[in-house]
Amino acid sequence: MIEADEKRILVRYGGNWLDLQRSGAKVTWKHENGRSGELEFTEAGRLRGASGPDKDVEMDMAAEAWARELMQ
Repeated sequence: MIEADEKRILVRYGGNWLDLQRSGAKVTWKHENGRSGELEFTEAGRLRGASGPDKDVEMDMAAEAWARELMQ
């Protein structure tokens, strides 16, 4: 199940969930297991912090990793 609006995306798969909340360039994420973090959109449209604090990744690669985690 997916719930979305302009500032939030909530994805549920079985008992797992991922909650993404956006405020400007910042994206805060939380998992059902208590893990959480913060990412930042760069001017190039990538996500900083998805694979380390100083590393940028493509948005689709970050989304793929989150999908794999949800389906485990």
